[in-house]
Amino acid sequence: MMFYFMEVRYMYEISKEFARKIVYELKTHINANFNFMDKSGVIIASVDPTRIGGLHLGAKQIIDKSLEMFYISAEMENENTKEGINLALKVFGEIVGVVGITGKKDKVMPYATIVKKMTEIMIEGSIIKEDSRLKRHIKYRYIEDLLANPALSKNHDFITRGIEIGIDIRLKRRAVVFSLKNYADLIVSIEGQRIIDSIDDIVREFADYNTKILYLYLPSHYTFFYNVDDFRFENKLYKLGNKINQMFNQRLIFGIGDIISDKISYRNSYTQALRAKELAVKIGKSIVYYDELQLENYLLDIDMDKMNSFINAFSEKIPRSDLLLYIQIIDAYFESDGSIKLIAKNFYLHKNTIQYRLQKMFEFTGFDIRKPSHAIYYYFFLEFYRILYGVEG
Repeated sequence: MMFYFMEVRYMYEISKEFARKIVYELKTHINANFNFMDKSGVIIASVDPTRIGGLHLGAKQIIDKSLEMFYISAEMENENTKEGINLALKVFGEIVGVVGITGKKDKVMPYATIVKKMTEIMIEGSIIKEDSRLKRHIKYRYIEDLLANPALSKNHDFITRGIEIGIDIRLKRRAVVFSLKNYADLIVSIEGQRIIDSIDDIVREFADYNTKILYLYLPSHYTFFYNVDDFRFENKLYKLGNKINQMFNQRLIFGIGDIISDKISYRNSYTQALRAKELAVKIGKSIVYYDELQLENYLLDIDMDKMNSFINAFSEKIPRSDLLLYIQIIDAYFESDGSIKLIAKNFYLHKNTIQYRLQKMFEFTGFDIRKPSHAIYYYFFLEFYRILYGVEG
């Protein structure tokens, strides 16, 4: 791990865009003219745009002779080099560039050390951020390879490659796929994209903190492969969802696949979690486990036109103004295993009122939900309605 980090340091080149950000950041704090020179001594950013692209004498001296500082006097000025102080910028012991402050020595020296330190801190932060990004993408590619070719989970070289980058695929895991319920609405606006970016950061921090999680980000959804020995993980997911909801008023929907084994590959578990998440979105639940799916798993394969035809035929005599109420009663009936007492309690109604509503449903539909042979029709109606219209129970 350290070898990789050192490699990133030595290869690091400060971009012109980042150099411009540094110059203008310094300018907002200190009233002076600043220039930024790269490792060749060329000015790549300046408060004075006309100086960009020229070779700076002071910077060249610092780089060639490994100096800490070089002062340009008035007598040494030329077209690209003005009077002022130039400071070597060192990060991890290496000179990565030079910052120059234009002005008389007695004017610029008092804040030279502050400028040098501020700049080095900004550069070091940028290097660390870039290092983290590259490491993250190396892990992404590894997980993508595993999903594309499940047989790699048995390949010794592939397993060793994973361990070298901090991934041990031999641990007992299962997939979690989750997404923002309103993702499609957010991506169409700048403010929505800001919210998505902020949530991306929170999810990434969550994965970084829970070190045994394998994390993969795709534009429309997130994927975790988590250690099943972490018995509190589902509670952690709820807390993550609550945090997102409290901060951004956005809801996360989770689907969880089966435990990875000799029979269930990483790709199998991922595909199952994705399907469970799709169903969770449609039936209005926050978390759905694939291994808990029964009839629901097959409902998604039914043509939506057929679902709609069934809904219309089944409910055509129910007054539209009462439809949502009856859907809630049907849901409550199945949730309470047909207990009239529990349904009445949930609706704050008398038991006779519930019985009256159930009788009216029978009159409207021709099916009595209290009969097991008829209840299946109500179950299909409820699930089809949830899938098509996303009504929560």
